[in-house]
Amino acid sequence: GQVAVEMVSATPYDAVLMDLQMPVMDGYEATRIIRADARHKDLPIIAMTAHAMSSERDKCLATGMNDHLTKPIDPNRLYTVLAAWNARSVPAPRPAMPPEAEADIPAVEPTLPPAPPTDALPDIIQGINLSEARNMVRGNDAILRRLLGAFHEKYMDIADQIAALLDDGDLETAARTAHTLKGVSGNIRAERVYQAAKALDDQLRSGPGTPEVAACLAELSSALDEVRDSLAMALGSSTAAEGKSSPQAGEQPG
Repeated sequence: GQVAVEMVSATPYDAVLMDLQMPVMDGYEATRIIRADARHKDLPIIAMTAHAMSSERDKCLATGMNDHLTKPIDPNRLYTVLAAWNARSVPAPRPAMPPEAEADIPAVEPTLPPAPPTDALPDIIQGINLSEARNMVRGNDAILRRLLGAFHEKYMDIADQIAALLDDGDLETAARTAHTLKGVSGNIRAERVYQAAKALDDQLRSGPGTPEVAACLAELSSALDEVRDSLAMALGSSTAAEGKSSPQAGEQPG
């Protein structure tokens, strides 16, 4: 949240997609600070949260946000909301060129058809709803490959990290980490991981001592193992199958 405030203060943006649960400063406080600057009174701020409760939406609007999107994000809904709130003016049409100027423009030679894409993904990746994931990026396998690769690199050890945080009594960071994983896995449509992370997130909010927490962690670890192996094959990673040896489970939620 603090980073968002600093970035908006330093650089003009057309809109802000505001997460609600962040370390240091949450989305509500970040929005209040941004709105306190008269330069940003009309800046569209869209809340992004895993909770669809009307009370949370009302709180977002009361804080100064313009709209509310629930995770996993539906790209069509995202584009619709951004278009509705985007206050940028439409550029004026360029004046027509005089005929003599058009005559001076050299003819463009026909180009060869583009080479076949090299980033194509297989038709099936176990643990990933590939059809929905492709819809998320509008069929761009190159982007999806990068997203899947980043998920594989950063999040494969996260169940172990959450367990370690709970052992250390750091419930707040453990819950925030599970919440972040829920959002990230939902965005790439890793459905089993998403459901396991959601269940763990809900249980941690009820308290770390419930017996269901251990079961949720076991299911999350199993779901991540499945995705680890399938992504190793799909992405052709030489290091993916080396077990839980990633140097870092991922960035702290932001």
